[in-house]
Order: sequence, then C-alpha cells, then structure tokens
Amino acid sequence: MTAGRTWIAAAELEDLRQGVAKLVVIGGIELGLFRESERVYAVRNLCPHALAPICAGKVEGVLVADADGAYDYQAERRVLRCPWHHWEFELDGGRAVCNIRQRIQTFETKIADGKVWVWIKP
Repeated sequence: MTAGRTWIAAAELEDLRQGVAKLVVIGGIELGLFRESERVYAVRNLCPHALAPICAGKVEGVLVADADGAYDYQAERRVLRCPWHHWEFELDGGRAVCNIRQRIQTFETKIADGKVWVWIKP
C-alpha cells in the first residue's frame, strides 16, 4: 500500500462485458470499468473537455495517419471516444489521441480471486 491509497474490490470479473462500461462508485468517484480481452481498465467517468459522462462512449482502435497521409488502423491501441464531442483518449494511461494536454483520469487495476480491484484513494 502507498500512502493514502489501497486496493478496493470494484466488481466481479464475470459481470464485465467486453467493450461496455460497468459503472461503479468508489470513494465518491464514479468510474467506468472496461474489459478488453484479458485486461480491465478503470476510468473516471468525466471528460476533461466538457465534463461529459465519457464512459457512455465507445471503445475502439485508433486510426492514425503518417506524414505522407497513409492511414493505419491500430486495433490493439484501445481508445475511449467521448459521446458528446468525440474526443478520444487512450484507456491505458488516459492520454488524448490528438496533440492536446487534456487527459482522462485512469486508475491501476488488477484481477484476483474473480474480482476486479482498483488502486485508489478511498
């Protein structure tokens, strides 16, 4: 345990569906839990742009273009798209896909004993 933080049991793993947020409240903070293959991501349900409930958005891969304009769809790079203005943020770390400073708040997770655990300040 790190000062002021602890692992909190957030949900049963079997209750999470691929690509669909399960909303939970921990310590007064609403989080969306996203199951993607063998990983679970925890995201605060708040878009930094206009305070939208970002977890109502879709999770997809990302389409990137190189300097020559060639496109590459990166299916393994999972991003959450805000349902209001379509801003995209990486589930792993919360960074915006485009070159902006805003990011979504993410939390470390682990799976143990059939549960999803979130490392958070309670």
